[in-house]
Amino acid sequence: MTRQIQNILKGCGSIIDIAPKSRFYRFVPKQTASERMKGHWIRVGNNIQSAIGQFQDNQEREKKKL
Repeated sequence: MTRQIQNILKGCGSIIDIAPKSRFYRFVPKQTASERMKGHWIRVGNNIQSAIGQFQDNQEREKKKL
């Protein structure tokens, strides 16, 4: 086989990889979609609470300056 044909076959094989060497199962989420969504919303709520606290602190500092 010529080098060009080998490269083409390797390229096709990489596109149609039936048995990948990597362990892709580690990227598959272990939680259900609703559990993941719940976790996201909990983090959003925590971030909002943190932002409110920072805003209040900034407001109190501004009042002290005046």
